[in-house]
Formats: sequence, structure tokens, C-alpha cells
Amino acid sequence: MSLIESVTQQSGADGYGKAKLLDLSGNAFQVGNHADGRAELVIIGTMANVLYHARETSAGSGEFGREKEIEDRYGAQVVLENNADGTLVLYFRNMDREIVYMAATENGWSRRVKTDMYGNWMEAAVDGDGRVNLFIIGTLGNVLTHTRQVAANSNEWTKETDLEGYGKGVEPAINMNGKLDLIYIAMLANEVHVTRQK
Repeated sequence: MSLIESVTQQSGADGYGKAKLLDLSGNAFQVGNHADGRAELVIIGTMANVLYHARETSAGSGEFGREKEIEDRYGAQVVLENNADGTLVLYFRNMDREIVYMAATENGWSRRVKTDMYGNWMEAAVDGDGRVNLFIIGTLGNVLTHTRQVAANSNEWTKETDLEGYGKGVEPAINMNGKLDLIYIAMLANEVHVTRQK
């Protein structure tokens, strides 16, 4: 079992306080923030990859509510990103490697939305237009693909497009002009490449 601990930076200090056990465990997790500043942990559980979440009781408190299962959902990877309106959205690869997403609600999570997109890995980032972008390492030949919301906060996505690269690791970053850079490790010789949003 892998236990999850939290460390908080002391106000005005260069260091961090003592680690605090959160009484949560998992194989992997992501942390995101709600529009009101509360943190949300989404955890891939140690038993059968069941997805759980725990919400901070108040912004900045470092205290989390009880871990709750997310509606019998199972995941191989989780990514949290905020829509332009501040809504926290969970993107996850289910056990069939399909990318699915759910929006946070006051009482948990919305119904899942399937995308008909599949991947071995994915990452998400918001561009300067406020649209969430998904970068996917595909299931066939590790082809890099990209899609983004048709408009900020939309549940509709552009057609998945080939980025003309093959990767085994991918990480988006936003530049000062609001455009996204995609940095990835190529399949051959582990070379690091970068491609920029037009």
C-alpha cells in the first residue's frame, strides 16, 4: 500500500512544515483546485484501479474530507484541469484505454462523458483562448495526436489530429503569448522534441 502525505509551505518561509499523513493510499494521484481554492485529490486505488477522490474541507486548510469512490470508475491514468469558468474536470483513461471525462459538482462528479479517443498516455493544458487541449499518445504505434474544446467550457471537441510524431512521454507548457508548447520524448533514441501551437 502506498500512503499519501501532505507537506505545507509555511507562510513567508522558504521551507516546508512536517509531512502529515492524509490517511489515503493509492498507486497514483493528481491534485487540482476548484474555483473557490479548495484542493481535490483524485486517486487511482491500490485495489483494481478503482478511482477515489478527497476534497479539501476549506481552501488552504490542508484538511481533506473522507476518501470517496467515484461511481464504480476504474482508471489507468488521471489528469485534472480547469475549464475557463473554473470548473475542475477529471480526464481519465479507463481500463480499455478510452479517454473519459467528468466535471466536479458540489456533491462529487458529473456523469462520465466518453470521447471515442484512446491512448497509452495523455496530458491536458488550457491554451490562451481558455480551451482545454488534450495531447494523446495513441494505442497504435504511439502516434501523437491532439484535440481541443471547440469553445471554452464546451463538451464538444475538435477532430483528433495527428501531430506527425511518435512519443513515449509528453508534457504541455504554456508560453507568455498564450500558445502551448508540446515537449515529448520520441520513440527512437529517446530524443526530446518540442512543437509549438500555431
